[in-house]
Amino acid sequence: LKQMSIEAWIWKREGRSDRERFVRPYRYPLGSDLKERDPNHREDLVIHQSKGIARTVWDSSIVLSKYFEKLYRTRKDTFEGKRCLELGCGCGLVGIVSSMLGATSMLTDLEEAIEIINRNIKEAGVETKSSAMELRWGSSVQDAEPFDIIVATDIMYLENELESLITTMKLSSNANTDIYFAYGRNRSAREKFFAILERENFSVEQIPMDHLDETYRAEDVDVLLIKRIEKKEKKRRGSVAKSKTKSPRVEPHSDDKESE
Repeated sequence: LKQMSIEAWIWKREGRSDRERFVRPYRYPLGSDLKERDPNHREDLVIHQSKGIARTVWDSSIVLSKYFEKLYRTRKDTFEGKRCLELGCGCGLVGIVSSMLGATSMLTDLEEAIEIINRNIKEAGVETKSSAMELRWGSSVQDAEPFDIIVATDIMYLENELESLITTMKLSSNANTDIYFAYGRNRSAREKFFAILERENFSVEQIPMDHLDETYRAEDVDVLLIKRIEKKEKKRRGSVAKSKTKSPRVEPHSDDKESE
C-alpha cells in the first residue's frame, strides 16, 4: 500500500482484537456538520456490535459514512428529504448516518441482526428517521416506491447471493436512484458482480480516492456509484468496462466535485 499518514491508519479496524471488533461498541467520530445539525449529538456516535461477521463495523462502512458527510458539506440537499435503503446493513452505521444527514432510512438485514440494529437506531436518537426490517435478497420492501438512495457495504463476497441481491436492487430502484457500494478486502465475488450489473443494464463509476474524506479513506477500500440505465442509453453512457482486470471505469460523478 502507498504510504499514508498516521491519522489515515489509526481509524482502521482490520487486524484489531475480537474484543474491539465484536464486543466493545464502536465509536464513530461525528464531523462538525453533524454536530451542528443536531445539538444532541456532541459526542461520538456509539454503534453496538456483537459476535458474527455481519454485526461488526467494517472499514468500508466508515469510509462510505465519511464520504456522505463530505457530500453533505458541498450539497446539503443530497440527503434532505430523500428515502434511503441499506442492504445487508449489519450494525446499521451507514443508514443511521444517512438519517442524521436528513434522509429517511430503511435498514435491512436478516432476522438475527434486527435487534442490534434497533438498539443502534434508538441510541443514535433517529427513531423518527430510521427503521429496521428483515429483508431477504430477491424480494423488495413491501409496497415501497423506488428509493432515492440505496447503500451497501462489504457484501460483495457472497457469490451465490449476487443474483438475488441485484434483483432486490432492481425492484427497489429506478433510473434516478443513486446506489452506493463500498467494499474492502471482502471482494471475492467482485468480477461476477460486475458481470451481472452489465447484463442487467447498470452503469458503474468508481469514486476517485481524492473525492473521499481526506482521513477516512484507504487503498484497500473502494466506493462505487451504480445507476440503472435504460437499454436505449446503454451504448451512449456505457457500462462496466471490459478491461484485463474487469474493473469498473474510474470516472468521477458530478455530485462529487468540490465547490469552487
